Amino acid sequence: MNHYLDILQKPNAKVLITGDSLSYNRYSYYEEPHMNAYECGVSMPSWSFRVRDKIYALDSQIIFGSDISFNQSGAVGVDDPDADKYAAAFDGKCYTVSAKDDVSFEVNIKSDTLAFYFQTRPANYCTFDLFVDGELAAENIDTKGDAEFFKGYAILPVKARCNEDVSRHKIELRNIKGENPKITVGAVGAKYIDINLTGRGSQTTRFFIDNFDERIGRFAPDFLLIILSANDRGHVAPEVMRKDLLELFAKIFKVNKDCKILFLLPPHSHFGSKPHMDSGIYSSIDTANVYNTVIRDVIANLGKAWYKHPDLDGDINYDIDILAVCDLFETENPSEWRFDNIHLNQNGNNVLFEAVCDKLGI
Repeated sequence: MNHYLDILQKPNAKVLITGDSLSYNRYSYYEEPHMNAYECGVSMPSWSFRVRDKIYALDSQIIFGSDISFNQSGAVGVDDPDADKYAAAFDGKCYTVSAKDDVSFEVNIKSDTLAFYFQTRPANYCTFDLFVDGELAAENIDTKGDAEFFKGYAILPVKARCNEDVSRHKIELRNIKGENPKITVGAVGAKYIDINLTGRGSQTTRFFIDNFDERIGRFAPDFLLIILSANDRGHVAPEVMRKDLLELFAKIFKVNKDCKILFLLPPHSHFGSKPHMDSGIYSSIDTANVYNTVIRDVIANLGKAWYKHPDLDGDINYDIDILAVCDLFETENPSEWRFDNIHLNQNGNNVLFEAVCDKLGI
């Protein structure tokens, strides 16, 4: 039995992807800096955004907006010529309808729950009530988007109950209020899942302790995919990072003692043909190995009586696995997978995406 699939396919699962800039890796996709994962377009094709979409697609009954027949005219995508190039969710398979009148459509889904994934909008937004088979399921859904949050086009999840004995459901969006309103439907599925990306660039492990509630704690994840330590290498001694990791893991298990964690060991910064550059922003493989060894040691001993954090008590699983990203890429020609000294280019993103999916069994 795949432990990851058990978590990712359970009803109402909470998934979080976070870490430093490698956790969203906007390099090769945006030239200008994006300090937070949520500043990027929602369908940027970096490894972690694609993993998120792959997790959504584990719902075998999911139907994308572009495959739904609506009673109102519309267009595939977000129907906004000024939108960011990665604004349309689910790799562009969303659909936007003109919503001056009530919007209706039908979906063939057999479940006691319908999971709606709308998108917010920075313009032509509105509020509406959601009806399923004639019954009010959610009211006053607000699609107003924040330009600082996924360029204004964030995924807006809504969960609704339905009759599990009925396989075809009529969906109605009523009481629509807004100026020239449009509604963007990303997908409708049978299993609600909450997936968030909160990575921030140029940060060490300590940042995620000091900003724990904002970046991790408030989500209380069932599954956490995290990559850290690339910045620790240049700013923090290995033993300081050891203490920080112990404190961070204690905080994570404090908010959810059953959290499953997949920790990614970051790649090295070595330039095989230019060993003299193993200083400053370039670091040697030996340096990377020292920090990666500390991470392995912390994870291997976490929860043992002599290594237990004083803030933790009770029955905790300490369920942490490792994916050594550092082992995925060869050393001599880093330009084949690396954008700069550490970040991934598009090929590197593809390799990491496939490796994470293989690890998760998705």
